Amino acid sequence: DSPDLKVTAQDGTTFQNALAAAPAAASRDGVLMLSQGSVNETWTKKYLSLTKAQVVAVGDAAVAAIGTNVADKIPGSNVYQVAADVTKRYFNAEAMNSPLNDNYRPVAVVSGESFADAVLAASFIADNDGGILLTQKTDLTAPTTDYLRFIATKDTPVRLVGGPIWLDESLLTKVNDALKW
Repeated sequence: DSPDLKVTAQDGTTFQNALAAAPAAASRDGVLMLSQGSVNETWTKKYLSLTKAQVVAVGDAAVAAIGTNVADKIPGSNVYQVAADVTKRYFNAEAMNSPLNDNYRPVAVVSGESFADAVLAASFIADNDGGILLTQKTDLTAPTTDYLRFIATKDTPVRLVGGPIWLDESLLTKVNDALKW
């Protein structure tokens, strides 16, 4: 029964939100819990009822599953926007209460269409205190482009993670173009 327990909850049927939420959970020294759509299964309900957890709900389904018992919620049904919102909320310099005057937290740009590369990126980026941005194979999504253009700085390390099956080589140029200030 720890008042400091931090839980990041998200819909287990939407892998993209789980990948975006995992580094946020790790950055808070917390755990990731999955709902079944907009419903929490029995053991999740019991666990949450027995703890004084600070719950962050990620995505519309998790927000519905958790209800009012949340410390923070990042709603949304567009997985690309949810990933960008999680990264903005938890990994920019302001959110991290950074003593540095820049956005030094890394971001990983990964496929939102396949989970294999994104799973590897999530653990790598969580270990490096950064967030996940999702994209499509040949095009940067608008939320990812906006994050890179308006939130990232010249000091933000950006890692494109994935093989050519899920990320086209042309994305390198598109990421660089988005990062021009």
